[in-house]
Amino acid sequence: MSAPDVLARIAAAGINLIPMSDGGIWATPSSRLTDELRALIRAHRAELLKALPADSLANPVAESRRHRVRAMFAERHGKTVH
Repeated sequence: MSAPDVLARIAAAGINLIPMSDGGIWATPSSRLTDELRALIRAHRAELLKALPADSLANPVAESRRHRVRAMFAERHGKTVH
């Protein structure tokens, strides 16, 4: 499975991946992660880090908060927010 395939599966589950400056990957919301998806991310970490945009390096707490706010907005206004 290639990085784009993995990213598509992760996105289909409603999860955002954020590359960390320490080489890790932050997934939000973590409540949507299954053991299978966690294993998939671990198995393809190097390829995912190369495929994720470099400018998306961010503070995971701020990114998680941003994601929650966008989800609340979408829920209240019945819209999908990307």
